[in-house]
Amino acid sequence: MESSEARQPISPADYSAFYDALFASLHPEYGHPDPLTLTSIVGFDCGGPVSLNTFGRGQGAPITTYVTCELAVRDDQVPSDSGCFELLVTTNDEAWARDVIDSIAGMSLAATFGLGHTVDVGPSVAKDHPLQGVFFDFPVTFEFGGFTHAVFPLIGMFRAEMEFARAHGVEALKQRLIAAGIHPRSIANRTSVV
Repeated sequence: MESSEARQPISPADYSAFYDALFASLHPEYGHPDPLTLTSIVGFDCGGPVSLNTFGRGQGAPITTYVTCELAVRDDQVPSDSGCFELLVTTNDEAWARDVIDSIAGMSLAATFGLGHTVDVGPSVAKDHPLQGVFFDFPVTFEFGGFTHAVFPLIGMFRAEMEFARAHGVEALKQRLIAAGIHPRSIANRTSVV
């Protein structure tokens, strides 16, 4: 596959096929997406929230997965090492997920992100929210139009966990989250693993 930096823009006529390929790559882990896309009257291009597809929303499950569905097709997104990308959050807190996704979606138009990067999301979420940071986890990748694209899971961290990850590496924190049965979810009502 070719470098994502040399990719040709995805035509609006190909958006449906592109997102079919994206959701097919997520199917083994998350199943089928819910039928409705979460959008707003004021779109992302005009300063509104990014559009989201969900897995498990409204089905009585305590955890929902949220996936952006308009970033990787943009000409102005800064590609990662894994290609142009969408964002994914699995959480029990929809408001937090939306705040974090909208913030990082905007940043993705100006900054390079990739595996293991950490982001302090404190300015974007409620001051008293326990999850004040995220890290970019190993992406799900898929091919479309001769190029590799990615879906990056964002994993929520308490401030102390973020400081630990920055001092000892994201992988060290990830192993603690796995051992505690938290990873790959972003759960606010839990205790810190550091």
